[in-house]
Amino acid sequence: MIWKLLKRSITTEPDPALSPRFDPDDPAFVENPYPCFSQLRDREPLHLSDQGAWVLSRYEDIVSALADKRLGNEPAYYAVLNQKNREKYICADVANNTLPFLEGDSHKRLRHVIAPLFLSFVRGGVLDLEGLAAEVLDELGDQESLDLLHDFATPLSLKVLCRILGFPEQDGVKLKAWSDAFFYLFAPMPAIAVREQTDQALSEFRDYVAEHVEQAKSTPGNDLISALLEKRNSGDENSGFSDSELIDNCMLIFADGIGNVDAGIANMLALLLQNPQQLEQLSNNPDLLSAAVDEALRMETPGQFIARVATQDIQWHGQQIKQNQAVFLLLGSANRDEFIFPQANEFQLTRPNSREALSFGKGSHTCVGAHLVRLEMQAALKVLLQSYSVISLREKKLQWRQRRAHRWLQSLPVRVAKS
Repeated sequence: MIWKLLKRSITTEPDPALSPRFDPDDPAFVENPYPCFSQLRDREPLHLSDQGAWVLSRYEDIVSALADKRLGNEPAYYAVLNQKNREKYICADVANNTLPFLEGDSHKRLRHVIAPLFLSFVRGGVLDLEGLAAEVLDELGDQESLDLLHDFATPLSLKVLCRILGFPEQDGVKLKAWSDAFFYLFAPMPAIAVREQTDQALSEFRDYVAEHVEQAKSTPGNDLISALLEKRNSGDENSGFSDSELIDNCMLIFADGIGNVDAGIANMLALLLQNPQQLEQLSNNPDLLSAAVDEALRMETPGQFIARVATQDIQWHGQQIKQNQAVFLLLGSANRDEFIFPQANEFQLTRPNSREALSFGKGSHTCVGAHLVRLEMQAALKVLLQSYSVISLREKKLQWRQRRAHRWLQSLPVRVAKS
């Protein structure tokens, strides 16, 4: 990559009066974080936020940070999710069992079992993603006014994950609510009340998954839970895991497969509807489906930032990150970095390097479900374009949910006409 060969500078000397302010709770930031990201990349590529966390915003810095062993995944000592709180908070106990928050041997052991089985399940022909997308649209009938997030993207994601894990589709409403709560693990808890609500939701979610694990033990099915149990019973000494680890990581798989995937589908559709020339180009050339997915994931990354913790003092951009300080890696900013993606704020179907975006992370903690996400987004887009000759936005200005670390639409209201 070219950034490895060129030294990058800061465009202006730091000036407290002009310093960018990273505040993910600011309504202006929620509506459009990208001007803030641009200022951070230009003026303060390592920025100390008002919350006391360091913020990295440049592509090359984030790639380096994702590979830097001095930045760990385990929650900081002062964080709600730290291991010291496992007996106190359910959310801390769940976090300390699941892949995104694990390091070293524990992470390798669980990923060694989960990742290949999940991938083989996705590739094994069990899932007819286009068929499931068509089912959702069939259930909508001849409606001419739709919300493509709540009427299409979310029901499709629920169908897919219920098939994978063997959950009844009629449980979708409560599963969606529990999944939304699970995502509070990926950003600082905004309030004590939210932590309490999250604990309650995760307790219910755990009980639900535990019941299905017990069912799979006695009556195995064609689902991921049964496959994981079979692997554990195979005698492979590298495939051991506890029931708690199984339950909590199935919660992770389900939540991630709902929250970020339905958001990814909706974000992609919104971008195409806001760029009608690109949509027409795609309609005339279905071979660009994969490119449309990659470019949409780059432009509107559902998971906007991830957290790391300094395991020792680190010098970066002339400043010291102290041991146990949090470091936020702004994936959404890296994906809009003009140094890597020229005209980064433009949606370009033929962009040659869209897949270099960091939407799924990079390295040993790359998202396990990345392959499924891409396939599901492609299927959703293909079936939607085949089913409707006209799709248009009902509102010019779209509203975004106020969720730290995530870029999720509140809704995507459209008018449609069938082909």
